Amino acid sequence: MISICLRTKTVKKFSKGDDNVAKNWYPVIDEERCTQCYQCVSFCPHDVYDTMKNGYPKVKNPDNCVEFCRGCQKICPSGAIRYFGDVR
Repeated sequence: MISICLRTKTVKKFSKGDDNVAKNWYPVIDEERCTQCYQCVSFCPHDVYDTMKNGYPKVKNPDNCVEFCRGCQKICPSGAIRYFGDVR
């Protein structure tokens, strides 16, 4: 299986037994650092993000995230995005 981020052109190859690896790696938003600019929401072509009623972006489809893409983290001006699965 091959996973490709459409924006950053990151390619990740998975063997047949590795299909669940991406489910252990997804973005997490630090609301204390987030400025509600929504660049992550508008940047991601994989429908990972949505907005919450309180105005903050939220991760609504973590399984859609392309493992190790990091595109949304790179464009976040406040550094509010980290990834679950980076630190064990």
